[in-house]
Amino acid sequence: MIRMEVIGDKKVVVQFQALPLKIFRAARGEFLSILNDMRNFVIDKMTSTPRDTSKSYTYGRTAPHHPSMPGGFPARDSGDLIGSLVLDERPNESEMGSNITQSETGGEPYPVLLEKGTKKMKARPWLKPTVEEFDDTIERRVKNAIMRGIG
Repeated sequence: MIRMEVIGDKKVVVQFQALPLKIFRAARGEFLSILNDMRNFVIDKMTSTPRDTSKSYTYGRTAPHHPSMPGGFPARDSGDLIGSLVLDERPNESEMGSNITQSETGGEPYPVLLEKGTKKMKARPWLKPTVEEFDDTIERRVKNAIMRGIG
C-alpha cells in the first residue's frame, strides 16, 4: 500500500507498506523525484509571487518587507522558510516539508501560520496548493514507474 498525506499543514508524507520489492523500489524512487519537484515548485513560487506593495513592514530592520497578496504563496523575506524545506527519506517513508517545528512565541510554527492564516493575517498557503498542483502528476508518474518496475 502507498499512502500520501499532508501532516500538520507543513509537510507531505508518503508511506510504503507491504509492497513487492520491485514495485516498492520503482514507486519510492519516483516519489522522491516528485517530492523534489514539489520542493522546487514551492521555492519558485515563493521567490516569484506577486507582492502587496501597499503594505510594508520593517520588523526592526532597515529593509522593508512587502508581503505577498492574501491567498497567494508567501513572499520570500528572510529566506528561513525556503531554507527549511527539506526532503527526508526513511526506510518506509519519504517526506517533503518544512523542518521548522517550533514557534518563537510558543504558538504554531511559522509555516503552519502561513498555511492557515491568523487573526491579523490572511492565509498564504504553500503546501496545499502544491499538493493540488501535483495531484494528477503524482498519479500518472507513479503508475508509470510501477509499470516499468513490474514490466
